[in-house]
Amino acid sequence: YDYMLRGNAYHHRRNGPDNLKAQEMYEQAIALDPELASAHAGLAWSQLHHANQFWGADLETVLKTSLEHARRAVQLDEGLAKAHMVLGDVYCWSRQYEQSVNEGRIAVALDPSYAEGHMGLCMFLVIAGQAAEAAEEGRKALRYNPVHTNVTYYVVLSNALYMAKQYEEAVAVGEQGVSRDPNHRGPRHWLAAAHAQLGQMDDARRHLNAVLEMAPGLSLQTMRNLMPHKNKQDIEHFLDGLRKAGLPE
Repeated sequence: YDYMLRGNAYHHRRNGPDNLKAQEMYEQAIALDPELASAHAGLAWSQLHHANQFWGADLETVLKTSLEHARRAVQLDEGLAKAHMVLGDVYCWSRQYEQSVNEGRIAVALDPSYAEGHMGLCMFLVIAGQAAEAAEEGRKALRYNPVHTNVTYYVVLSNALYMAKQYEEAVAVGEQGVSRDPNHRGPRHWLAAAHAQLGQMDDARRHLNAVLEMAPGLSLQTMRNLMPHKNKQDIEHFLDGLRKAGLPE
């Protein structure tokens, strides 16, 4: 259990080297107690993040092992909200949209004040094409976690607000995310696109340039290939904002 807690601490630092340490901690926890559901959930989630946060892992390779550990976590403790949320996240990136949203709903039904559950459900809904409901879940996540130091909350809510064409609120939320972690490029993607849609081109280019400093060579085609959104029009809506901001094809 102590190794699991250490894994959580490393995982919440949200960077590649610490994420690898988190996986090591979770693996040691599982070696000592193979039936510790929370360790399987943590390992699944940290493995997934090492791919979808661009920290060096291949997404297709990671999805198989993440799915195994997430399913194992649910099997070991069906009442563990985090296990369902993580399984939903793996389904989301596997483009199994209905299963993803269903697991997210189970997570928040099990623990209605579980902030990360609402954050996860926000993401699952927006990727499934349900932006308005997603935005409500994202707002709940921030409300239920008054500290909300995790920049992911702001990335996910900015995504939902942008897709709902609530660009001004997307900008406000994205700026909060940047203030939490200036070196995380997630909020800046949505800030660049939202500012561009509002005609605020200097701000759009400023955020896009910051993204390109962190990810040289990024292109619209790269983003198109990475986005797991169900509806093609949602993907093109986002790319339209980035195109206006100046991201090359």
